[in-house]
Amino acid sequence: PTSVLLVAILWSLLLLFRAEGFVTDLNHGRAFFQATASEVKMSLESFNDKPPRVLIVDAIDQSAASCLTEAGCVVHFASKITDTDLASQLISESQGGPFSAVVVRSANTVTKSLLEMAAEEGGKGALQVVGRAGVGLDNIDTTAAAALGVTVVNAPNGNSGAVAEHTMALLLSLARRVGEGKASLAEGRWAKAELTGTGLEGKSLGVVGVGAVGKRVIKLARAFGMLPLALEMPLAFYRE
Repeated sequence: PTSVLLVAILWSLLLLFRAEGFVTDLNHGRAFFQATASEVKMSLESFNDKPPRVLIVDAIDQSAASCLTEAGCVVHFASKITDTDLASQLISESQGGPFSAVVVRSANTVTKSLLEMAAEEGGKGALQVVGRAGVGLDNIDTTAAAALGVTVVNAPNGNSGAVAEHTMALLLSLARRVGEGKASLAEGRWAKAELTGTGLEGKSLGVVGVGAVGKRVIKLARAFGMLPLALEMPLAFYRE
């Protein structure tokens, strides 16, 4: 997906900018840059130092890994790795380290102790970037990362399109009573008259929260001829 590929470029850029010392305040450990892989590659070619090493510890789209490689990074993969093994591999020269960046999804937890080990013991190639190939950052200690100067980046819109489409799929399923129809067929009944259902066109749709997903749901709902009614609540409301 484009969003996943883009975040791979962002990780490459963060490595580049931090190596040059251009970035000092990265918004509490999170920053987002936009560039092409070729631009990053040309910039990296100006360095005489070793290329950044990136450890990917979960399955991601191959295009993202290719983007990192094209940008001049050395990419290593370690699937189904435990958190303990992850900490040791990040600083182990025999296993490709020390690594400048690590890419995780949800299988691993990047704790304070792991960050301290990888950022302090890695020497010149110490951990600088933690990339989350997804939206949530609950498995990464962002406070500890910020304190250690480790940048954390994610793909905030990585799955918003898929979630919005799934929302519409559920709406259609409910409106057309697809689940009930499937169940009746499994019972050997053809309940056509009982399960007429209804259409979406002309119906009002309430959308609470107009973020990346909410906006896409509204766009899709309009395509079905629905009337979206959006409500955006203060952030404190969601925290409660």
